[in-house]
Amino acid sequence: MSRRRIQHRVPLPSREYPCCDSSTAPKAFAILYEPEEDLESHEILHRLRGQLEEQHRTQIWGMWYHHSFEMADLPQLQGDHALDFFNKTVPIYIMRGDSQKQGPPSYLLLAVLHNYIYRKWFCPYRTDIERTMALRSTIQTRLLSLPPKQFYTIPALFKALVVIIPSQSYRICSSIANISAMTVLVLLTSENDGLSSSITFDSIDDQAERVKVRGMSGIRTKLEVAVDFIMSLEKREVAAFGPQPDPVSSTARDTDNNYASSDEHMYDYDERTAMSLGWRYGAIVGPSSKWVSAARYPKWTGSGSRADARLSTREEMFWWFHMSQCTCYKS
Repeated sequence: MSRRRIQHRVPLPSREYPCCDSSTAPKAFAILYEPEEDLESHEILHRLRGQLEEQHRTQIWGMWYHHSFEMADLPQLQGDHALDFFNKTVPIYIMRGDSQKQGPPSYLLLAVLHNYIYRKWFCPYRTDIERTMALRSTIQTRLLSLPPKQFYTIPALFKALVVIIPSQSYRICSSIANISAMTVLVLLTSENDGLSSSITFDSIDDQAERVKVRGMSGIRTKLEVAVDFIMSLEKREVAAFGPQPDPVSSTARDTDNNYASSDEHMYDYDERTAMSLGWRYGAIVGPSSKWVSAARYPKWTGSGSRADARLSTREEMFWWFHMSQCTCYKS
């Protein structure tokens, strides 16, 4: 029996950030323009951190939505796009389905997937973001050996693990709405050089099914379980070797800003902004994860929270557009 096209409703995913009390997450979309004036030092640093959070979020979103790479594109990958593969914890492969079968559009999947994983990984004010560090790099359909620039590396975990989202996992929009329960594969590549110890799935055996795919051992599990497992591995490696790249040395004044001209450094723009707001305390010193006091700013505010709200609104718009013409349940 077929269902009517627009009668089903899909609940939107949560916007909570696990590292914060849920009350600190932004609840509404609003842009507040503050007057330019002499601010206290803590206010200036809060403003600068928010701007960096906004830049990071929109840059990561752009990588996902506008620069997710096809396998055929990788051998020709050059320039800044090549840096998208550095300082990431794990690659995610989204497998294409049968083009003849109807299902939700890829932009909806990418929007929901981005918001879910970013919010699992990112802790407002506290996550190191200067060198475009993030949990994942999305490849829509071969891990590439590229010569890294200073402070840009391919972590051992990135070479050791792959996450695969089979096309069957997102054939209907309700599967995307319940993104944390989406079925994924986590496979071991047998590339173990640089790891503190070998990777096993023993800790999540009760939440996963063992599989073998083209000679690679792995598990089939929920996306939430996979992300939590990978984040635990990331913490293990940080405990063994420290954060990579080092957040202090990688933001020092004598390091190059790979996204700017050769004579600019990490915080040149931020220093100019700070001086325009009344900063009188010398050079801005990183990392920005040390700039904001949690006691003074217990709730997440600023440009970063507003960027999060905008992307939440964009996801909602994608849902509204899809639901107005949804054929996921068409028989």
